[in-house]
Amino acid sequence: MQSRDAIRAIKERLNITDIVRRYVDLKRNGPRWVAPCPFHQETKPSFSVNEEQGLFYCFGCQASGDIFDFYGRINGLDFRETLEQLAAEAKEEHRRLAEEKAAEKQRLAEEKEAQRQADRKAKEEQREKERQQRAIRSSVRSVGNSVVGTVGREVGKNLGGAIGGSFGKRLGGNLGASLGRSILGTFL
Repeated sequence: MQSRDAIRAIKERLNITDIVRRYVDLKRNGPRWVAPCPFHQETKPSFSVNEEQGLFYCFGCQASGDIFDFYGRINGLDFRETLEQLAAEAKEEHRRLAEEKAAEKQRLAEEKEAQRQADRKAKEEQREKERQQRAIRSSVRSVGNSVVGTVGREVGKNLGGAIGGSFGKRLGGNLGASLGRSILGTFL
């Protein structure tokens, strides 16, 4: 039972096309890969590999089988030796894939952290920009109010002087201040 599990695990981890490609120059032909057969002398592509099914077949010499049959036959190994060597390759492949997965996970975590820091910096910059804008508006209002007050007093003096009396001074001051605030409000 363990032998069957090991065979299944090896077939899942190793691709027959990758193994065959070490020994034969495979060319894509639709869903299959083809080449001259490595098991007999020929120049035409009678050797076919079905990657999806994990099988090979030669139309010339009728050699056929799975990854174990190919590897054992091409290297002159019995089944036990084939199983041991492919198990070692599958283990190495599994280790390599695990390392790649860990590296990818690390890269994604670093990207996520970099994005988090960039977002944090952008928020801080936005807050600082808003703070500066509030400070500028406050300064402009302060200066503007001072100017409005001065304009209002001057208008009030002039208008009040023209109308005369305390009523004229009050009316002139109110009109001058109102005019000044209206102009200032346009720019703020």
